[in-house]
Amino acid sequence: MSFRKYYMIEIVTSSECEEPLNAYFENISSAGVSVDHKIDSQDVYFKVYFENEPDKKRLSEEINALFEEYEKIGIITGKKEISFSVFDEEDWKNSWKKNFTSFKIGDRLVIKPSWEDWNAKEGEIVIECDPGMAFGTGQHPTTRFCLKMLEQYAGKYNNSLDIGCGSGILSIAAAKLGAMKNHGFDNDPVAIDHAREMSCKNKTDINTLFFVDNLDHYQSHDKFEFVMANLFAEVLIKYAEKITSTVSNNGYLVITGITVQKMDDVRNTYLKYGFKVIDSFSDPEWSGFLLSY
Repeated sequence: MSFRKYYMIEIVTSSECEEPLNAYFENISSAGVSVDHKIDSQDVYFKVYFENEPDKKRLSEEINALFEEYEKIGIITGKKEISFSVFDEEDWKNSWKKNFTSFKIGDRLVIKPSWEDWNAKEGEIVIECDPGMAFGTGQHPTTRFCLKMLEQYAGKYNNSLDIGCGSGILSIAAAKLGAMKNHGFDNDPVAIDHAREMSCKNKTDINTLFFVDNLDHYQSHDKFEFVMANLFAEVLIKYAEKITSTVSNNGYLVITGITVQKMDDVRNTYLKYGFKVIDSFSDPEWSGFLLSY
């Protein structure tokens, strides 16, 4: 049996570089991006996958030049380690098995990979989530915040929208928590393919819809009772009017993906649209808000 080959560049840097590096790679054609955060470490492992071999010399030069620019404006860049590797899809999946294990979020939600068993207790909701080349396995603190809010307010919304859905885990969780119509979109076709596959595995494909789109072009005549936007602060501010327009009267809006340095700017932007803060979180790096009218 032959497996698909992938090329990967891995960058070990600081969490402060996560946003600007994501912005850089949005303009480069790839098969997907993942960001790993190690517990009790400030290191971030930024991995970009390619179906064809990239120009290693050019990428290395451009990334090092970016680090120099970041340092000039006071951004901590950390180790700045850059490495390249070639692997097949099966090897990549096996490497995840060493590091990704089942865990619980909130009182009811359980995230588990397909290779592990979980003896669910009464009331627990199990989401099967194998890592893919898309953001969202529930490990990142911003994804955890969204999942906790979905669980906490379950029963108070019947539909949901995930803007920049990545793996689709939030829409799948909303469906398993009882929402009957759940939409998610992302500008990355690889992420959408992964979200659809994951939804089928979790038997939520009947009431979840994933599609390729972006905030520049997205148009919807529907309003949603629970909207999630796990994006960067600059994107949340730029598209605040469009994001808020998707929320129904008395609906809920989760905005996160915000570094703590920018949380005041983002919060104040959304307060101008008539929202008030219902709940929030912040850790040394990330923050987020649950809003409602």
